[in-house]
Amino acid sequence: MLAAYMRRQMDHNHTPPARMANLAAGPRPHGPVLAHLVYGLQAVSLFTGVPMLVGVIVNYLTRGQVRGTWLDSHYGWQIRTFWYSLLWTVLGSVTAVILVGYVVLAIAYLWLIYRIARGWMNLANGVPIYPADRISTQFTNSHPAPDIPPAPTPRQWTPGGGV
Repeated sequence: MLAAYMRRQMDHNHTPPARMANLAAGPRPHGPVLAHLVYGLQAVSLFTGVPMLVGVIVNYLTRGQVRGTWLDSHYGWQIRTFWYSLLWTVLGSVTAVILVGYVVLAIAYLWLIYRIARGWMNLANGVPIYPADRISTQFTNSHPAPDIPPAPTPRQWTPGGGV
């Protein structure tokens, strides 16, 4: 049910007439908002794991909307963060019997904090996770996502001028 709702929200062919006037200037991209939402869900999952599962489902349902854009690197980053953290959590839990698992779990927890922080900071600054040349060769396909603006230029620090 959630999947059908999200597909309707992302598909502009099913836009209600009341919203058509808002789309006259161009559709609003949902990609950055959803990427922020997923990073938030991953951060909450540091205390309980269920939100991370919801976040990866959102990623898989909406990744086609950002395919070929700078946001695709964030979606891939978030998906890999989920799968690798699941892998290391399972391995750490299984090996906790011989006490090595506690070290694995601690390292996995710190790694998860790093992944969330780095990804979310890059997203907030409008920077893809990977360099532009890697994005163009790794993530583009024959169905680029329309209506997603290019990445904004990162904020630059200038001496005496602030941001």
